[in-house]
Amino acid sequence: KSAEISAGVDMLTYLFSDKDPAVRAAAVEVYVRRAYRAHRMIDLSVEINGGLSCSWSFQFKETPSSQTVIRHGFLSVVPNLDNFAKDLPRILNEFGSKFTKSSHPVNELYIASATSDSDVDVEELEPIIVAQER
Repeated sequence: KSAEISAGVDMLTYLFSDKDPAVRAAAVEVYVRRAYRAHRMIDLSVEINGGLSCSWSFQFKETPSSQTVIRHGFLSVVPNLDNFAKDLPRILNEFGSKFTKSSHPVNELYIASATSDSDVDVEELEPIIVAQER
């Protein structure tokens, strides 16, 4: 059953490039809610303004809410990875502006491509990411 659920969530990514912005937004929201169903979702917001992004706050369900830190997630959908070097600083700035500073590394960042970039070499993306370290 777990593999079926995972396949269903993965299929939602194909809708990230749908022509209808409402379908894209709904797909991102359902994707995040399904991926984080094992957590206590505090809030979730999807934004379509020049791009598609989703931010959310959550806690671990197994721990009482009064005893666990609030964690944050951010998903940015880019049209493709051709302009990754240009898109990454903007994504990181948007990610950083969404959440307050914390003494705990509790934030999660996801970058998704709206197209199937099956020929992407991760080793080519790594220097771009390393160059952004602060």
